[in-house]
Amino acid sequence: MTDLRRLYLRFKTRLSHSYQMQIILYMTMFLLVILFYILIFWYYYPRFEGKEVSLMKSTLFVAETITTVGYGEFVPFQTDQMAFIAILIMVSGIIAFFGMINILITPMIQSRIQPVPPMRLPYPPVDHVIIFGYSRVIHEVLDNLKVIGTSIVLIENDKEKALALTASMAPEIQIIWGDYHEEKTWQAAGITNAGYVMLFLEERLSARITLGIKPLTKGEIIVVITDNSLEKYLKICGADQVVSAKDILGAITALHALLNIDPEILADSDLMQDVLTKTSTALGSCQIARIPVIRKSRAIGKTIGELNLSELYQFSIYAVIDKGSPILFPDDTFVIRESIVLFMIGNNENLFRMVQDQFITPHQSQMTAIIAGYGDMGVMIGRDLNKLGILSLTIDADKSRNPTVVGAAEREDVLIEAGIQDAHFLLVVTNDDDINLFTTLMARELNPYITIFSRANDSGSVQWMYKAGANYVINVPSIIAQALGRLILYDSSQVLLNMRGEHLLIVRYYDINQTDILFTSDLHTETGAVILAIDHNGEIIFPRNMNSRIIPGDAVYAFGTPDQIRRIISYL
Repeated sequence: MTDLRRLYLRFKTRLSHSYQMQIILYMTMFLLVILFYILIFWYYYPRFEGKEVSLMKSTLFVAETITTVGYGEFVPFQTDQMAFIAILIMVSGIIAFFGMINILITPMIQSRIQPVPPMRLPYPPVDHVIIFGYSRVIHEVLDNLKVIGTSIVLIENDKEKALALTASMAPEIQIIWGDYHEEKTWQAAGITNAGYVMLFLEERLSARITLGIKPLTKGEIIVVITDNSLEKYLKICGADQVVSAKDILGAITALHALLNIDPEILADSDLMQDVLTKTSTALGSCQIARIPVIRKSRAIGKTIGELNLSELYQFSIYAVIDKGSPILFPDDTFVIRESIVLFMIGNNENLFRMVQDQFITPHQSQMTAIIAGYGDMGVMIGRDLNKLGILSLTIDADKSRNPTVVGAAEREDVLIEAGIQDAHFLLVVTNDDDINLFTTLMARELNPYITIFSRANDSGSVQWMYKAGANYVINVPSIIAQALGRLILYDSSQVLLNMRGEHLLIVRYYDINQTDILFTSDLHTETGAVILAIDHNGEIIFPRNMNSRIIPGDAVYAFGTPDQIRRIISYL
């Protein structure tokens, strides 16, 4: 009975989240009703009227009656029973066709005469995600949400943009056109039954909306901000989670510098723990970590087998990013080299010790970093570097920001004035990808040995940054999408990592109410996904080379393509 109830609830959830499924179900039920009336008429007409009738003529009668055409071959009826059946068929036909006009025909005609973005949903969703405002990070967020099967409603207040989004995203993503400030827009998007509400708007606008929707929704409110000074303000307004893109990017940048600091200094500082917390994900006893391999790292030249991370620290490397290209499941003979990034999963209690033992490379002389772009993010990076005793010099064209050097960072003379030829790090973090690209290109020409960290505000710029000479590139939309994915738990699933939409890492919690014990080999055979780890009451198991059990209540960490991840979510 438990399995039947689980299947029913899953079907009900998916039906409420899929407009296409509802259309298919509506049409199927409509055809079944017609078939039912045909059989009723064919069976009862001879008995009540005393005349034989064929199935074809019964079909003709039902079609005429349900469409209210009524040519009259079979009337007048001699009995009240047949008259009642005919009335029932006509009333059903009117209701069915009005429903069909509302669902199918009206939107089709309207889109051809005068296109208008939808202002309400065609069906009432439950536990869906509402997104306020379209931005360039949305696509990766949507990819994560679609994989775990949630319904998504996007509110856009610009009519032309809403029309374009409807054409490109519907019906997978439901678009609502309306004023962000108006309660009728919120209600049209199903604010009352939403599971999560995400805001990608200017901070003060997000604050006003948060104040308005907080009393109306049971869902968790997540606000993405660029101005860190307003985080406390938004939480006072009612935001449950505030995601700072610049805070995350600043922490990732600082991590590269931390790997050059004396371990004794780090042992007495909370900064390392703070940075590792912001750049990795801890769920229960399991930690998802992203560790860059910097120049002269202790790990360079060693194979994965020689590092022996599984035995020493209970960590396993499941992917490597080399100049933007993923290498999945490297074997024990893979040699660690400079500028790659290691993606690991393991026991969170051992993360700091592993990084300290294997990846930190103390630098003896005074280290210098140049920060190109001294906005909020540049200020945060400079603050963290100064805490570590790294001398940071700044470049910005805006004199009011008080940079060390005033000027365009992509210019040769400006970089030379800032000391590019003797610097150890260059952190290119402006909001303009073209400036970041040419700054990276010029800096690599002036100093072939400098470690360059470049920010890519658009996914299409990542490979260009690497070609220009960057050692590490952080894709802003991807980082924000992953941060948001880790905040959303839907149907016992969370997306922890999305590699360019081609491969995803999720955690799926096996229902505690289940009674079946599963095996990782069967799960891999059925779904194609790779089980990276199992968290069993705090014990981390790496089942890559053995057939491990999965029992109710376990957290299963799976890696695979979007289709494989969908299958594993369905299987568990």
